[in-house]
Amino acid sequence: MFQKANKVWHQGFWSLKIATSPIKVCEGVSDHLAVSWALPLGKHHHVTRQVTYRRTKTISPGAFSDDILSSPMSSISPGSSLDDLTDLYFNTLRGLLDQHAPEKTRRIPICLQPEWYSLDIRTAKQKRRRLERLWVITGLTVHKEIYQDAKRNVNKVVRQA
Repeated sequence: MFQKANKVWHQGFWSLKIATSPIKVCEGVSDHLAVSWALPLGKHHHVTRQVTYRRTKTISPGAFSDDILSSPMSSISPGSSLDDLTDLYFNTLRGLLDQHAPEKTRRIPICLQPEWYSLDIRTAKQKRRRLERLWVITGLTVHKEIYQDAKRNVNKVVRQA
């Protein structure tokens, strides 16, 4: 027996609404009916973008300055043109950066915010987190009450969205 369901089953806390999905009801398994259906669920693929970055915090300042002093930049002839000097500086510093902190490329997902997530919600959550950190650091009852007010405010803002 096949049927199309367009109603809510098991009304109450746990409810299930199946809208126009082909349902197969198997009779005779036991005194209950077995219901099976196939839902076309696919993996959601996020849109990604490519990011290029350098880990400049890992550069050793001493080794970097030693390499600059031993580079051709340290022995510049006074008769050089501005274009030649600019090219020398750019190529030398670029080469040293590539040596000490090479460029890395990564693909990161672009997570789009839902339509209901507004700037007001974001600022309220930021304020709540800031007040929570303050309360945890100080442990004062006053800061706890301020934090709890901020929690209630976030809930109110989300409900209104």
